[in-house]
Amino acid sequence: MIIPVPKGDDCDLTSTDNYRAITISSCISKLFELCLSSVFHPWLQSDELQSAFKKGRGCRDAVFTLLGIITHITSNSSTATLCPLDVAKTFDKTNHFGLYMKLMDRHMPLPFLNVLINWYSKCFAYVRWSSFVSSTFQILAGVRQGGILSPSLYAVFIDSVISKLRAAGLGTLIGQLFFGCLLYADDILLVSHDMQAMLDLCAKEAADLDFTFNTKKSVVFRIGPRYNYACVPLTLSGAILSYVNQCKYLGIVLTSFRYFKCSFDHVKLKFYRCFNTVFYRSKNAGSELVSVQLMQSMCLPVLMYSAEDLQSNKTTINMFNHLIGRAVYKIFKCVDRANIVCIRQSVILPDVADCIALILTHKFKVNFRKNFSWAEVICILLNF
Repeated sequence: MIIPVPKGDDCDLTSTDNYRAITISSCISKLFELCLSSVFHPWLQSDELQSAFKKGRGCRDAVFTLLGIITHITSNSSTATLCPLDVAKTFDKTNHFGLYMKLMDRHMPLPFLNVLINWYSKCFAYVRWSSFVSSTFQILAGVRQGGILSPSLYAVFIDSVISKLRAAGLGTLIGQLFFGCLLYADDILLVSHDMQAMLDLCAKEAADLDFTFNTKKSVVFRIGPRYNYACVPLTLSGAILSYVNQCKYLGIVLTSFRYFKCSFDHVKLKFYRCFNTVFYRSKNAGSELVSVQLMQSMCLPVLMYSAEDLQSNKTTINMFNHLIGRAVYKIFKCVDRANIVCIRQSVILPDVADCIALILTHKFKVNFRKNFSWAEVICILLNF
């Protein structure tokens, strides 16, 4: 069963592009996929530059890796050209035959292939809209939404983008290690000096695998000493890409500048929106501590997302502390700055700089007990 859900409150509900199809699958199919995943996991591994769908890896690792790459390039007085590529509805339009070919290239055992081909050739669904139900239709493309195997299968499908760029010698190198293409699920970020050759190779791979790039959402921006110099137009699948001053990547807004820089205007808006919602619901609870606890669990994560990886300067930390101070003022009706500091200490709302130091200490202890990741390799190479 497929249920269309709007992507936002302010989007055009008359356009099908503004709906996200949510599929409800049976528990039996998920249990079956879990058994298959546990047996055939070695054949479903993806490249190290794919940060999604891996235990212990997340958006923060991808952001920290990007920070290390940009720092390496700009420290050598070079300018990095970055190109985030948007793949159009990639999970829903994954070509089944292209996926089977990728699995065969990995020498996937025949029993798994037979099960997958038989299963995907017999997928049917129907759409529920309010109290109405559509007729049943066959699904001829895409990985199963909500399936246990789906993330691994998609990672295998898109993995060749990284391997072909690496084999062609295109993209950024740090030492002998390739960092020209960063993936997080279907978010592709190219980093290079010779970007057009990489875009041409990605367009060819997209044509071979039968998926398309959304050229309206794919953009180009530059970071480094010559970030504001005019550059030749770059094309992707015949369409000219726009040069922008800001670009959103994995929840952070990157700014085109001489060095790695982020904009936090959207963070302020999200924090205020989240806090106002929480405070409106909890202000009549009879205790200010209820609002404080809800703010700690729901609002502070919005504020602290990747703060330890973005090398937050004193200005940014002061801005974050000011946001928390405004929230404390609204909860306790206190205007004196000294009293606000005292209240924050009493209800365990420490200074943002102390929070960042605590997170970094915890990450060091965790990483010390496991093998080096790509982010740690960059850290070592740059002598952080």
